[in-house]
Amino acid sequence: MEGSAVSQDGLQAQIEQAQAQEAKKQEMEETTSAILKQILSPEARERLSNIKAAKPEKASQIQMLLIANLQAGRIQGTISEAQLIELIDQLNEKQAASTTVTFKRKNLIDSDDEDID
Repeated sequence: MEGSAVSQDGLQAQIEQAQAQEAKKQEMEETTSAILKQILSPEARERLSNIKAAKPEKASQIQMLLIANLQAGRIQGTISEAQLIELIDQLNEKQAASTTVTFKRKNLIDSDDEDID
């Protein structure tokens, strides 16, 4: 009996911890949303929400970049849709430069070269 009481207490503690983490995550999302609402034009917010619907991880990167630029003092006023597109293009270029694909082909003897018809 005593062992099950301890496991229930542990389970309850895990549930409370998960709820606290969820509340913290919700609060951070609300703060991020409020900040972005202040610095993005309505068109830019709409574009970012479209990106978030299609590629949530990409939208998260853009949001973090915008907040970092704001904290660094690189953003004055509101960001237009054109400025957001430029920022996204710069982010894509950085990611494309760091991503490379290498093909390794096996040296196979091609029997078609030996055919004399």
